[in-house]
Amino acid sequence: MTRDAGIEPGKPRNVFPYALVQLAELGMPNRDVLRSPTTEAAEAVGLPGRQGVLGPGTDADLLVVGSSPVADLSALTDIRAVYRAGHRLPGN
Repeated sequence: MTRDAGIEPGKPRNVFPYALVQLAELGMPNRDVLRSPTTEAAEAVGLPGRQGVLGPGTDADLLVVGSSPVADLSALTDIRAVYRAGHRLPGN
């Protein structure tokens, strides 16, 4: 069994949105919480302006959720669609 993806038996899945909620509970404003895995992550790996933002010439990877995560981070658990490179992924 490979572990390249960091996925192992017994390892919890789908915890990322809850980790973001915990950051907010620790006092980080929701906008900053949302920038951390998007814009700031892209900057950290040398891809500012291409990933972590939406606009002409960007990679256009995004989640569509049922309501505003700026108002309520739990909206990140209500995924309505997933787009990669501007194309909606099947099953979403």
